[in-house]
Amino acid sequence: MKKSFILCVAILSTVLILLTSCGVDGSGTPQDTTTASETTPVPNDTTTPDHETTSSDTPSTPSDAVTQYQGKISSPDNTDLSGIKIDVYEVISAKIGVDPDPRNIKYTTYDPSRDFSFLEDKYVYLFSVYTDINGGFSFDLPCSSGAIRFDSDTFPKQHGIRCAENSRNDFNAKNSVVFYADNVDTLSVEFVLERAESAYLTFVKEHDSFGFSPVLVNGVGEILYADAEITNGRFDDGFIDAMISGAEINYTATIVYDDLSQTVTYPVSWEHLYYWEWRVGYLYYNNYITKEQYDNIFATTEPSKILPVM
Repeated sequence: MKKSFILCVAILSTVLILLTSCGVDGSGTPQDTTTASETTPVPNDTTTPDHETTSSDTPSTPSDAVTQYQGKISSPDNTDLSGIKIDVYEVISAKIGVDPDPRNIKYTTYDPSRDFSFLEDKYVYLFSVYTDINGGFSFDLPCSSGAIRFDSDTFPKQHGIRCAENSRNDFNAKNSVVFYADNVDTLSVEFVLERAESAYLTFVKEHDSFGFSPVLVNGVGEILYADAEITNGRFDDGFIDAMISGAEINYTATIVYDDLSQTVTYPVSWEHLYYWEWRVGYLYYNNYITKEQYDNIFATTEPSKILPVM
């Protein structure tokens, strides 16, 4: 019996040794076989700062080609050209699928609630850059269609800007220069900063509204772009009668830009701008005439002959 007991103990010891070597405890649960050397953190490579990423840390991937916009401003009068602010925008073009284009239609009814926003390009501000002491500036284009606007508050006193004569770009009605960067490595554009010597007005006809815009020019009549202001603007006496009949009438205002202050007049010929129905509607809904006057004009005036949109 004693020999049999010793033999059983030996057999049980052998089984326990085998189970332990297989990573299983007596209950049959798997054990963590990771060694201490595998869980100990490996010290960082002291030759590379922690905040830097080396090429071996991140696999290299091909990047899209980047177009750089390079601008250069010059001035004929040795003006300081540093620190001029340029705002950069992405331009999202309007998707116009209407024929005829509503912007070309001469409406017979005045409707201030008519919405034309879907016809307008959208300008999304991205960032700003500044010129160096030589009037240069540059930036990488984040989009294929964009625009820049100059902040005239950062211009030298009474100066405006224009595109150089050799430039293919020009300012639009929003005082912006639009660019397209498809498949182009570098866009180089030159501008000229000059003193504004005089000013005049232009008539702005936009959908169901109208107004006037100031225009600055240099000494030889070339247009300069800057944020001038219109003050004390008014039509001559007889504005209501002129608008009803379609007669011409003068609008007079003062254009102010820094030290430049010039009073100018613009003759407005209503007959060539709007149908009489639109003009009378404008007068009524803006409280220039009464409902009785409005009804009487429509009752006694022959309807306009509508011309086709060309």
